[in-house]
Amino acid sequence: MSFQNFIDTLLDKMKTTIKTDSIVGDPITVGDITILPVAKVTFGFGAGGEDLEKSKGFGGGSGGGATIMPIGFLVIKNGEVNLVPIREKETLFDKLIDPDSYDKLEKVFDKLKDKVKKEIKKTKTKEQEEK
Repeated sequence: MSFQNFIDTLLDKMKTTIKTDSIVGDPITVGDITILPVAKVTFGFGAGGEDLEKSKGFGGGSGGGATIMPIGFLVIKNGEVNLVPIREKETLFDKLIDPDSYDKLEKVFDKLKDKVKKEIKKTKTKEQEEK
């Protein structure tokens, strides 16, 4: 098996494993409401190898991983579609861009700045006393 065949086989296997069905689940209907589970799929892989033509040998290796994490539900009712998230804020980035976080961060930085100034003052005072 050549290195190219190895990579092609790996990619084909990934295609069959990670599908659209992994992201949007089967619809669930209750009365006039339809619910579709929604997930976030992440994956990655790496591969390396050698195709030794003279000895007709092949050396290679690969590794990979995938994560499927539910993020919410699409709720369809009376022709309207709404996304109901499982978590209100999913990531640290979401929290950082929240304007309410700015005041908190500013207070933390002010406290750190004050602490550093006090330490510098203590150090200078000690140095003067030692002279």
